[in-house]
Amino acid sequence: MMVAGWIAGEVLSQALGSREWVKNRTSFLASLYNQRRYVVDDIVIGDYGGECKAGAASRGATCRCNQGGRTVYIKKFVENFRAVYVNWGTLVVPLSECEASGLMLRGTLNGVGFMLVDNPLAANAISELKNGLNAGRMVHNTFLITSADVSMQLISSTRNGAPDALRETMEAKRVDFVGGMVTEAMLDVEGVAFIDPLPLEPRLNRFRRNVICLSPTLEQQLFVLAGYLGNTSGGSAHAVIR
Repeated sequence: MMVAGWIAGEVLSQALGSREWVKNRTSFLASLYNQRRYVVDDIVIGDYGGECKAGAASRGATCRCNQGGRTVYIKKFVENFRAVYVNWGTLVVPLSECEASGLMLRGTLNGVGFMLVDNPLAANAISELKNGLNAGRMVHNTFLITSADVSMQLISSTRNGAPDALRETMEAKRVDFVGGMVTEAMLDVEGVAFIDPLPLEPRLNRFRRNVICLSPTLEQQLFVLAGYLGNTSGGSAHAVIR
């Protein structure tokens, strides 16, 4: 709120900074849309433009625009309370697009995965999954899709300590989903989505509102296997052992 008030005060000071503009109400209103731009530190507000003569727009004038261009900077605080720019944290709306109010800013999907240090197979699996995620983000960047739309942080923990580590992480930052290797106890943590979790052991699936299964579940695999054996074996199978 303090920063917003400072920006508004700077804009108001610039708007009233000319005696010629404020000599009467008519001249002040006309000045507001006379190709006006406000520069406050590294923030640019404008251009604002009113009615233009024929050909002025083709030469760069801003016509019939009461919003102007938009530039959004996203910063983060680091040591000693210094504010630094975030990678991919700048959004610039071209001046040619006057109506910026319909622009939708999408938040980053923040995910976490767990490096289970007491389970080498699980640790190797989550490393491979993270490499695949990074490779997919590089492909998306080739097609101008911002890689920052999805992030995934690896958290080191033991198998038994993973549920508590997940809760502590959720208290410290925003966590939208958990991916990769999970334990049964982790799936009982509420308030976060599990996207295609990989259990450490095969288990029968039960409905959980916050668990999204993209890969075949154990029940689905057994159903397909039983159907295959029933169609290919000579006799009738009474049990399937996997």
